Amino acid sequence: MVNLGLPANAHVWWQGYGGMQLKGLIPKIKLLMAINKTKPDIIIVHVGGNDIGRRPILDVMQEYKKTLDELFTLLPGVKVGGSQIMPRTAWRYSDDLAAMSKSRRRLNAYFKNLILSQGGFYVHHNISQEHLAPDGVHLTPIGNDLMLNAYASNLAQAI
Repeated sequence: MVNLGLPANAHVWWQGYGGMQLKGLIPKIKLLMAINKTKPDIIIVHVGGNDIGRRPILDVMQEYKKTLDELFTLLPGVKVGGSQIMPRTAWRYSDDLAAMSKSRRRLNAYFKNLILSQGGFYVHHNISQEHLAPDGVHLTPIGNDLMLNAYASNLAQAI
C-alpha cells in the first residue's frame, strides 16, 4: 500500500484507466460521484497522453479547455490538480518521436497555464527515459515511485 502522507481520515479514490482520453474524464467523474454519493475535496487529473497524435494538437488543446471548464463547474470548491503528461519513447498514433515529444511539451505547457489560471495546481514529474519500462510508455518501479512522490508532495501542499 502506498503512503501518500495524507491525514488518517483522508479517503483516496485511486482510479486508473488504461487508454483513457479526455472525452472520458467527465463521464467517469460523474459516475464515481454517483457511486460514492459525494464529491472529492481534491482531484488530480492525469489524462491527455492518449489523445496526442490521435488528432491535431489544437483540437486536443480545445478539448482540454472544454474539459477543465466543465470540471471546475462540476466540482465547485474542489482543489483541482493537473498532472504532467509523461515522456514516452513509443506512441500509439505516430512513429515520429520528435514530433510527438514536441506536442507533449506544448500540451503540458498549455495544460499547466489553464489549470493554474483557474486556481488549480500542477504536478510536475521528474521522469526521464530511464524511468520508462521497455514498452516506452509505462513506468518502471522507480519511475512509479517518482510519480507517487510528486503526487504526495503536491497533495501535502494542497491540504
